Amino acid sequence: MVKALEGIRVLDLTHALNGPFCTMLLGYMGAEVIKLEHGTGDRFRKIWLDAKVASQRDSYEFQWVNINKKGITLNLRSEKGKEIFQELVRQSDVLVENFSEGTLDRLGFPYERLREINTRLIYATGKGFGLSGPYKRRHSAATVAMAMGGYTHAAWSGDEWWNQGDRPDPGTKVIGPGDEACGVSLAVGILGALFHREQTGNGQKIEVSMQEAIMGFLVSQLHEWFEKRPVANAPAQCADGYYTFTGVLIGDEQWRTFSKIMEREDLTNDPRFATSDARQAFADELHEITSAWMKTKTRKELWELLEPLENVNGPVLSIGEVVDDPHMKERGAWQQMDDTLGGTWPMLRPWIHMSETPCTIDRPAPAIGESNEEIYGSILGYTRDQVNELRTQGVI
Repeated sequence: MVKALEGIRVLDLTHALNGPFCTMLLGYMGAEVIKLEHGTGDRFRKIWLDAKVASQRDSYEFQWVNINKKGITLNLRSEKGKEIFQELVRQSDVLVENFSEGTLDRLGFPYERLREINTRLIYATGKGFGLSGPYKRRHSAATVAMAMGGYTHAAWSGDEWWNQGDRPDPGTKVIGPGDEACGVSLAVGILGALFHREQTGNGQKIEVSMQEAIMGFLVSQLHEWFEKRPVANAPAQCADGYYTFTGVLIGDEQWRTFSKIMEREDLTNDPRFATSDARQAFADELHEITSAWMKTKTRKELWELLEPLENVNGPVLSIGEVVDDPHMKERGAWQQMDDTLGGTWPMLRPWIHMSETPCTIDRPAPAIGESNEEIYGSILGYTRDQVNELRTQGVI
């Protein structure tokens, strides 16, 4: 089975989430992704796990975003490690890293040096705040990127059903694509750079800021801000949870249909609601009417009743409900995957569907250094004895 990125080798120096999410996507499309670690490895291997569980397996989050990858170890602070690293760079197509600003520079491998080693190399870096600006040396994480990219405030201010008096309740974690937005953006940049390289033979540098990437995923909220509309739309409460429905945006014909569904045909010719402009002018009154009606219905009833509207609407589902959603099951969205320590986990199949070059999950996330002999042997020509000697010297 041919894959879109078959023959592309990615040297993966990433950790945590934004970088591994990028290289996971490349691996879905068939790239050979070589994950480089040292010491105890990627800190996400054991994140959120207590000591007893951590001694038995890697975290689900780590396993997911590192699926399809090969794993090697290499000490980049040793001279021999740096020598080997140069050889790997020379024989790779893409290098992805998300270290703190200046880390590779201090190790002796700024972009200019990497380009000297391999002019065709595509170098991609995901940073909390990018490589320039006053925040460039500040560390970041998903929650920080979302907080400083406007996502958190938009989510809180729109969640009226979550507010307590004048203060929003943030809960324990604001959920959102703080890392994933950066990872997707890096992957798209890499694909564009690969196409450019086919035309010119030259590699290039790609930089993505987590803060800017999350803002790129907020186009709906930014449009509301610049057009001076209320930012974000809170779901409406219904009999058994919450339901997403923006009644003020439906068309005039849909309004007549909706009035019948609510058994409020008297509203059809009400001058406050008869036209789209009027409904927007009396949005608060409209919200009060629709909200009162929706509280009498369950999510399932609303999902069925509102289908004739052909309008964007849907129930707010919990993670557990999404996992068990019959639609997801019929689409075969989940794949059971063994981990390297004998466990089995459901993994979301690649959601990029390609008719000629399918994306697949073929192997679990690697144990630390499990591919040392394979990679150092097949790419650099090291014998098993030489690999063992590197291990004895602490190079791998």
